[in-house]
Amino acid sequence: MGISVRSLKGLDWLCFFLANVRDGLGPYLAMYLLVAKQWSPSDIGLAMAIPGFVRILAQTPAGAFIDNTIFKRGLIVISSLVVAAGCFVDVLFPVFGVIMSSQLLIGIATSVYTPTIAAITLGMVGYEKLAGRIGRNESFNHIGNVCNAIAAGLIGHFISYEAIFYIVSVMCVASSVSVLFIKGEDIDHKRARAVLENRTYEASPVAIKDVVRDKSIILFAVAVFLFSFSNGSMISLAGQKLCVFDKSNACLSMSACIIVAQMVMIFFARFAGKLADKGKRKTIFLISFIAVPLRGLLFTLSDDTIYLISIQVLDGIGGGIFGVLTIIMIADLTEGTGRFNFVQGMMTAIIGIGASLSSYVTGFIVNNYNYNNGFIFLAVMGIIAFIVVFLFVPETRKTLLPAPKTENL
Repeated sequence: MGISVRSLKGLDWLCFFLANVRDGLGPYLAMYLLVAKQWSPSDIGLAMAIPGFVRILAQTPAGAFIDNTIFKRGLIVISSLVVAAGCFVDVLFPVFGVIMSSQLLIGIATSVYTPTIAAITLGMVGYEKLAGRIGRNESFNHIGNVCNAIAAGLIGHFISYEAIFYIVSVMCVASSVSVLFIKGEDIDHKRARAVLENRTYEASPVAIKDVVRDKSIILFAVAVFLFSFSNGSMISLAGQKLCVFDKSNACLSMSACIIVAQMVMIFFARFAGKLADKGKRKTIFLISFIAVPLRGLLFTLSDDTIYLISIQVLDGIGGGIFGVLTIIMIADLTEGTGRFNFVQGMMTAIIGIGASLSSYVTGFIVNNYNYNNGFIFLAVMGIIAFIVVFLFVPETRKTLLPAPKTENL
């Protein structure tokens, strides 16, 4: 029996609304604490770092938990309500201890979103239609990011920074409603954790130690880390460069950088999903790795604002493809293990570690040298990442026969 239209539309809207929720308050919290509450940069940095650090720690165990629960929809609802409560608390009691505590809880809550959505999707559509559906998920996510960037900028400028917190809370409620539109019977929980079709849900999955020792998974993890390291701080350095050379328009320029990248990702995420249905995963995956070093080198050629913003097209291409193919290739690598969500959580943690280290290392380089040297360093790391994927990461697709059409997914 097919999946109901209601469930598929619910998944669309869940991906759209969670685009405004899954990273917590992000840079909006930093602006609020700096402008409205006059916090010191060091305290703001700590408040911003806590959710990311907690997500890194929580991501892998969260994935393992999702593998073993049938209450995936409820997990989204609970997490969204925690984030909404955190937003309200941050506005009502903007003192150091409260902010730090709320950010800790938000970090734990948001750690479940990526693996849970991946699990629900796999459980609904199965392996044959997964590529196309993941592409659609990511497209809706990027549409949500564009809408969020526009709305937050206008609300923060014309109303107040506090209003952004309330909007995020509304999006949390909308996410909860959306996930409940997905019918429970439309999610095959055995399939959602990548258990073989001829095994029962209760059957023991492959041991975690065997999964993490798998050579293909290790090589894929190295590639994911290198991509995240080379790409993670690129937009941050671009934003700082915009501040240095066009300070009066830096905020609007930064929003434009985000919007340009996300607009391109809308198309390329869907495009990547359809290509992955028809061709080799690794070939498509490599395209995202080409975009990173090219982007880094182009950032060194000019300080013109329009030029720097236009380079974000490459971020859209690389990020759009990477986001889709990562999930699809993890599904390929874990098929039959019962550890899909565990590995999904592990890879998400690795991405977070790579991005964090990227910010630290490039910050040191820029502080001691200049922005162009920082971009060149990231470009070199991007070239290394491409070589690693090209030479060592295996093709993950087990068959190159065309998959069923997925227009309605």
